[in-house]
Amino acid sequence: MNFFQQIPHRGKHLRRPFFFETQCPVNRWITETVNAQRYLMLLRETVVPCLIQRGQISNVTFMQDGATSHTANPVKAFLIQTFGEDRIVSRRCRYPWPPRSPDLTPADFWLWGYLKSRVYLSGPSSLSELKDAIRREVSSLHPDMLYSAVAGFVWNVFSFVVVVMWNIFWCSKVVKVFCSLFMHCFFDLRTSAPPTG
Repeated sequence: MNFFQQIPHRGKHLRRPFFFETQCPVNRWITETVNAQRYLMLLRETVVPCLIQRGQISNVTFMQDGATSHTANPVKAFLIQTFGEDRIVSRRCRYPWPPRSPDLTPADFWLWGYLKSRVYLSGPSSLSELKDAIRREVSSLHPDMLYSAVAGFVWNVFSFVVVVMWNIFWCSKVVKVFCSLFMHCFFDLRTSAPPTG
């Protein structure tokens, strides 16, 4: 399964699980492994057209991990042609995905655990029931939950940087200026109070 998630931007978002399957003659579906050809087809035929239809293609910074199917030459060429080199974060690109750093996206540090805890509440007993549960839980995600995941991550990174800088500079003017600028920029994004949690 692949999962595409666009972080909400001005109230617009796109999220959807994608299952790679082939229909058999006996009216059954066989789940397939994600490879470069299937991933490229998913991008060309589903993800990019959906972004274009929603008027979001120019707002997207495309991030993906370093999976082999994601970084194959044809996939990379398509992504560069579609998004431009400055709006791609991926291995072997201008802005490389940091090795062994999966915790850069809300999907990795929050979404997968949340979905797993929700999907298995219904006790799916077949692959079909599991896929239905995944689809149901993904469709029930509220954009505010996704925004909170991003804001919480940004806040945690900011807190870490402040602690490190505090220890290095001992309340120097640099720390005060940095904190002041960051707080101004961060809270102007959405709210006038710091996030909780």
